[in-house]
Parts: sequence; structure tokens; C-alpha cells
Amino acid sequence: MDYRACQRKILGLTPEETAEEKLVIYASGAMLIEGHKGVVSYAPEKVVIRRKQGKTWVVVGENLQIAAINPGELYLIGKVSGVTAG
Repeated sequence: MDYRACQRKILGLTPEETAEEKLVIYASGAMLIEGHKGVVSYAPEKVVIRRKQGKTWVVVGENLQIAAINPGELYLIGKVSGVTAG
């Protein structure tokens, strides 16, 4: 099973969603999100990130910080403990 198939299975995404978005969670607990559309809300334990068509990613964890953000990528540091697609 390739990366995108795993992402679809774990997060319940469609093939179209995984073609444009990519999530990478590193062993350090940091996370890279490619294809985001902006930040909806931010707190050290929860970050809500806008996706296309009004959907969101909800990232939960501890001491979350937005280390870098640009139109295509968002990099979170801290300890990511979970991600849900909404």
C-alpha cells in the first residue's frame, strides 16, 4: 500500500483529496501539511487548518506551534497526538 492509500484509509479521505493534500508526521512529533488553505484557529493544544471546499484538518497535541507557513505548506512543531479530517 502506498503513502496516499494509507492516508486515505487512516483519515477517511477520497482519492481526490489525497491528490492535492499531503500530511507528514515526523517521529519528533512535528507535522508538515501541504495543500492547506489557511489557519482557522490556533491554540497550543489544537490547531484547525482549512482545506479546500470548506473542509478542515483538526490537529491535536501538546505545545503546538506554527513554525512556518506559506501558501502551500504549514509546518507545526510540538507533539502531535492526533489528526482528524472534517
